[in-house]
Amino acid sequence: MPSELKTLMVAEIEKRIGSSEALVLVGMTGLKGVETAAIRRKVKESGARLFHLKNTLARIVFERKGLAGLEDYLVGPTAVLYGDDPVAVAKLAKEFAKEYPEKFEMHGGYLVGRICAPEEVKAMADMPPYEEMVATMLATLASPVTNLLAAVSSPVSNLLNVLEQVRESKEESKAS
Repeated sequence: MPSELKTLMVAEIEKRIGSSEALVLVGMTGLKGVETAAIRRKVKESGARLFHLKNTLARIVFERKGLAGLEDYLVGPTAVLYGDDPVAVAKLAKEFAKEYPEKFEMHGGYLVGRICAPEEVKAMADMPPYEEMVATMLATLASPVTNLLAAVSSPVSNLLNVLEQVRESKEESKAS
């Protein structure tokens, strides 16, 4: 029977990562206090969150949330970096792994509705931000409509220009 403390800890983990769209499991070992503080500051500024997990409790949470397979990435001391923007969370994890190569490593994650290996998290980090992807997609979708509108309105505007020139030439001939 689980202890009351462990039950509360599982509930707290579930509450924290609850409806997050992005989770990246990371290993943070050997970091100095100043380095950890710098990481936490950047995480907070980005709007993401970071906290350390007890692997046995994390396994229970992942099982309850239907994230089977994610527990394979619970190796050694583990922290979870999480937030609502998968690209931003992946970029943050990649940045920290690059900045602290021996002390910070990506183990894997849950991004865009699927379990991801560390390589997939790194690939996600190379994508443009979510807002930029949406803007690009909308521009791509709007482009044919804009071109069609230009093609349809072009003959009409050309006809109006010709009629305007005819009117001007008639006015000039009357004035002469």
